[in-house]
Amino acid sequence: MTFGRDKAMKLLAELDTKKGVGLIERIKQGRGKSKKIYVKRFTTRTVPSKPAPPPPEPFVPIPQVDFSNVQPSKKPTLIILDSVVNKNVL
Repeated sequence: MTFGRDKAMKLLAELDTKKGVGLIERIKQGRGKSKKIYVKRFTTRTVPSKPAPPPPEPFVPIPQVDFSNVQPSKKPTLIILDSVVNKNVL
């Protein structure tokens, strides 16, 4: 690694159960031996379910808009409502 002992001790303390987030656990061995470091399991075996998407809002025409002067197009037009709704153009 490219950092010194002090930085390594701070990083281990940050991961430790007693001082940090609890991803590792240090166990004393005694008689001048170094501590054993156990890495805890931090993933789950079950996959969380995805939340259900919200139901689409029903289409309600705006009563203030006057469509009497609208002329039909000569070319057929394909309108994808999903992209219009996502862009908040309505």
